[in-house]
Amino acid sequence: MGAGGGSIAAALKPSGWLVAEEMDFVSVTAGEHQPGARAFLRAAEVSNEVLRGRGFDPGYGRRLLADLRAAGLAGTAAEGRATIWPGGSAGAVAWQLTFEQLMPQMTALGLDRATATAASAACQDPGFSFMSQLTIAAWGQRR
Repeated sequence: MGAGGGSIAAALKPSGWLVAEEMDFVSVTAGEHQPGARAFLRAAEVSNEVLRGRGFDPGYGRRLLADLRAAGLAGTAAEGRATIWPGGSAGAVAWQLTFEQLMPQMTALGLDRATATAASAACQDPGFSFMSQLTIAAWGQRR
């Protein structure tokens, strides 16, 4: 939403509701007792650095509610949802594909190939699991 949140709210009919969802990567974690966990966490950290450089804010979900309030909406609230994803699941495969897509930029930022390979392997290992990013849903009503 960011700076455009006010215009989105203005597009609502009076008493209309706005519901927005955004990701927040604060929750991405894995138990370090698992093989591949440290590599996965390092790769996730570096992928977020790459995305920040492209204008993506991995912590925006935390600010979504404030943006709805700043847009003048009433009755605002928010909640977040995280999932535990095992290796091989759709969520883990999405992370693996992200790592593969961003690999040139990730290695340019200092991620070594061995760590990248271990992170991708963890994403395919059904014995590995991690907590996903939060999906934050926020809502408010035009006065």
